[in-house]
Amino acid sequence: MISMFVADTHVHLLGSEKPSEVEASMDKAGVDLLVVIAPYKQTFMPQGRVSCANIKSVRMGNDFVANLVKNLPDRLKGYAFITGLGNVEENLRELERAIQDLGLHGVKMFPNLGWYPDDPKMDPIYELIEDLGVPILFHSGVVPWISDIHGQGPLLSKYSRPVYYEGVVRRFPKLKIILAHMSWPWFMEAITVAYLTPNIYLDLCTDFTTATTRLKEEALKMALETIGVERLLYASDATPLGWEYMREHLDRTVKLLRRLKVSEEDIAKILGGNARKLFKL
Repeated sequence: MISMFVADTHVHLLGSEKPSEVEASMDKAGVDLLVVIAPYKQTFMPQGRVSCANIKSVRMGNDFVANLVKNLPDRLKGYAFITGLGNVEENLRELERAIQDLGLHGVKMFPNLGWYPDDPKMDPIYELIEDLGVPILFHSGVVPWISDIHGQGPLLSKYSRPVYYEGVVRRFPKLKIILAHMSWPWFMEAITVAYLTPNIYLDLCTDFTTATTRLKEEALKMALETIGVERLLYASDATPLGWEYMREHLDRTVKLLRRLKVSEEDIAKILGGNARKLFKL
């Protein structure tokens, strides 16, 4: 078992989890804290394409994650989900409710629904998130599925290339952004953008991509040499009841970091210390 504090900053709720089940799973996995993402009931596949804010579904998901976190306040923190689609005012009202009234700790956004992160129409949302003082976890990099074999529809990887986040943090310099999956396969681009804009963090969950062990080593080595350890966050992209995968992913990550001769002190920062600071734990 890992003796360090472990905070997994990228975990997806399905919307049926019970507090006792989540806590038991975390204990088996050896994880101290999860930052969990509100479930969103709208399917992302072609037969149910997202074209508006779907605010009812969004509210239900945000209520669910808030209630779960309230039952396990020492073990869970929560991301609200905001689509960024439809009426901007609807998004702003739900965002403010989720953070101020429900007490959630960050925001998850998925540009692959069909918008570019640096589109000026998103600025009111970013301005509010910056004012609220919470980080945004963005999907970044390829999506593991597309709308159809011809690439038609909103779910295209082009919307989440890391270069499109550069304009966001330049316009909102106090905004903290986490780029999920190290923006795989564009990890060099992500690391470079993070080097140029110091309020960008990278999370390390890359397993659904083409990230082989050799390429992971290359990516982590470049990140460590370029931006250092302070903006790297441990993440699994797991579900909270999948403790076997959470445990396996944690073990693999630690082995990889040790193979790269990262010090135990720096491993502790990546596994949980950096999350403590970012989420004000």
